[in-house]
Amino acid sequence: MPNSRSYLNPEDRLRTLIEAAHRLFSEGGFDAITNVAVAQEAGVSRALVYSFFPDNASLRLAFFESAMKHYMSLMYADDDPTMTPLDRTASALRVLVTMPLGDLLALKAVINAHGNEQLHAMQEILRRFTYERWQPAVPFDAAPAGLFPAVWLFVGICVSMAISVQRAEMTLEGAESLLVALTSAALEELARRL
Repeated sequence: MPNSRSYLNPEDRLRTLIEAAHRLFSEGGFDAITNVAVAQEAGVSRALVYSFFPDNASLRLAFFESAMKHYMSLMYADDDPTMTPLDRTASALRVLVTMPLGDLLALKAVINAHGNEQLHAMQEILRRFTYERWQPAVPFDAAPAGLFPAVWLFVGICVSMAISVQRAEMTLEGAESLLVALTSAALEELARRL
């Protein structure tokens, strides 16, 4: 545990708190991330945690956004301007299968969140990252209504396939082949409608 008496600037302190939340999440999921637990894990006072996060919901949201930034940076690491949407799909799947299974299951819960206000806020973060990831390849502004829900469906499919690969229910090659075929068919349909 870090020394609670050491001085860290606010940015480093925030990073320390988010790292503590990541450790807690890996042990017990979203429910394990509380202000009190993060204070204990980071070796700081509760007051310090509350000065950054007024409640558990804001702490969990900050944790989720941090995790998404990390995974999106991994997805962007392989990007190059010549990548096709099919390449992007395969690349995304390869990153997803490297995620811990608990993270994938949490991501699936966020994708499927209906009526859970806390998960809905996380869903909006994921939607924003998804939009940014696919904007270069998919013309959302010119697309017919309903395109984003279709892309959202593909995000869920990608996550479900990554879970299946990790559980050895299908091979990475099989998942990638199926996902590329689905993406290709979807893009053909989109081009027909534009």
